[in-house]
Amino acid sequence: MKNIILICLVALLEKTLTMKNLIKTMPIVATVALLVAGAFLFAGCEKEKTNYNSVKETTVKEKTVKETTNITDVKWHLIKFVDVANKTEEDPLSNSNDVYWLKLQTSSFEGKSFSNELGGVVCIDTVTKKITLTVGGTKICEHFDGQRFIDCLNQVHNFEKTTENTLILYYDNNKKYLQFEKINN
Repeated sequence: MKNIILICLVALLEKTLTMKNLIKTMPIVATVALLVAGAFLFAGCEKEKTNYNSVKETTVKEKTVKETTNITDVKWHLIKFVDVANKTEEDPLSNSNDVYWLKLQTSSFEGKSFSNELGGVVCIDTVTKKITLTVGGTKICEHFDGQRFIDCLNQVHNFEKTTENTLILYYDNNKKYLQFEKINN
């Protein structure tokens, strides 16, 4: 589909690139180019999305077990920075539920570092367990582990829900992860 759009765009440009027509058709060409660019950006994240609250069924010794992968519409609080390669775990410098938290939605998220409100775009694929976060938010000077938390979120690529109350967000090629606990409001 992308190739067909590009071929049509090139054909349109070839027809209109005479000097007389260039001035007349520039708004049309610019509009088509913006629409094509917008289609690519919009389609990029959509392919990653699947059912965010899916229930996966597996058979274990003839029993059907339902494994939920619901990670959205839940407030998750950071409890550990884990470095698997070096076998270290660090608690955040504040254990208050008011900081270092995330609430994932189907295509966006909100949260809080130590000093800043966070928000942005999230793409979640519950089949492959892939997740990407594009983090934005307020820009007040961060304290304690705030900047580290934001930097790690920007690198997240996979997730695992190990229990009903535990979420793991992997980064740095699965060598490190952020461990979250469900906050009961």
